[in-house]
Amino acid sequence: MKLENELYEIVSCRTDSVVVRWRPESVIYKAHFPGNPITPGVCIVGLVAELAQKLTEQRLVLRAIRNVKFVDIIRPGDGSEATFVFDKIEQSEDVLSVRGKVEVNARAFTKFSMTFDVVR
Repeated sequence: MKLENELYEIVSCRTDSVVVRWRPESVIYKAHFPGNPITPGVCIVGLVAELAQKLTEQRLVLRAIRNVKFVDIIRPGDGSEATFVFDKIEQSEDVLSVRGKVEVNARAFTKFSMTFDVVR
């Protein structure tokens, strides 16, 4: 499932970061959890994958999650935007490695390190 325009929309995109705005009306938030919605961790991982594809302009398939740390809960209803910061994007042959964090109001909410296979 593509999450863009369902769970979030892109506000701005740079070479090393993407700012997104959450869509509180998303069906995902109605299921997770009604009345007290939070952004599911699996969706954050999915967003990292989608945004890495956008930044690199390559089709990627998740190979490994080396580390994901959920430091705090991301709630969609507070009107804040989230910035996905890619501190490292490194490619060797058909493997792409990314490391970074998800920030809300300049505070880290998630830290990640993942590798992807580049699909040719």
